[in-house]
Amino acid sequence: MATWGPVTVAYKKAERGIVLGRPDEVLETAARLETVGRATSTEYFRHRLDVARAHTMLRQYGEAVDVLTDVHGRAPEWLAQQRAARDLMGEVIARRRTLTPLMRSLADAIDVPM
Repeated sequence: MATWGPVTVAYKKAERGIVLGRPDEVLETAARLETVGRATSTEYFRHRLDVARAHTMLRQYGEAVDVLTDVHGRAPEWLAQQRAARDLMGEVIARRRTLTPLMRSLADAIDVPM
């Protein structure tokens, strides 16, 4: 079992923002957590998927890809197993007219068809 503390509570608050359709709350929480430092736990990575989702909700597809790319750099095996990451990347692909080489590379790494 993981220890619940202020950071985990903040992650859950951000998740609540996704559920309620409030991407602004997710990004505000994420901005506050940037000063806390980078974690390597699955809770942190799940939070980063919420941040990527918030960006897609705001049609900020480049920012969403940046977040996914960062997670891929830190935990490529974990990200490749996440359905949410594939769904997010699929949405980016569907919404963009052209894909950057970075987007194509990330889609390939997490097995999203183009």
